[in-house]
Amino acid sequence: MSDEEYLEGIRNDNPAVQKAFYESYQDIVKGVVYKYDSSGEIGFEDHYQDVMVIVCTKIKSGALTVLTAKLSTYLHSVAYNLLLYKIRKTGKTVPLDGVESIPESDGPDIDHLEMLALELLHDLGPPCNEIMIDWYLNQLDYEQIAEKHKYKNANTAKKKKGDCLSRVRVAAEQLLKSKEM
Repeated sequence: MSDEEYLEGIRNDNPAVQKAFYESYQDIVKGVVYKYDSSGEIGFEDHYQDVMVIVCTKIKSGALTVLTAKLSTYLHSVAYNLLLYKIRKTGKTVPLDGVESIPESDGPDIDHLEMLALELLHDLGPPCNEIMIDWYLNQLDYEQIAEKHKYKNANTAKKKKGDCLSRVRVAAEQLLKSKEM
């Protein structure tokens, strides 16, 4: 599948394309994690999911419409930059070899707030993080969320999302205070 077909399929919520995209790029992200995280502190699966959430969000939001390099290059740079961010949070340093091969203009524009949002989503844990992703990123309605998560009805899904949103607000306030933004 071509890069443009991936972009179009993800933009149009094509499940077959999304699955193929998700499965096709694991080795790139795995290589970044294994090369730069010698301590093994950053789990590959969690990191891979975070990378995919960032890239798919950029595609769906229209922030990534035209590629100036291969999609694999873009994914590599997202994986690398996100890994750097995570490792720096631990206070460790990362070797910078290989970075010159990624054009700066093709790197992701992952800002500090996106990193905090990802951290919050990850810390929420299931089912809240799944509900928030389904509502905000996948744009599922309450009936679809209720069906997917096996809730009684759409009102239950709406209440669960509200509860999760309250947890996010509290966690965000605490996180922002701890980061002294």
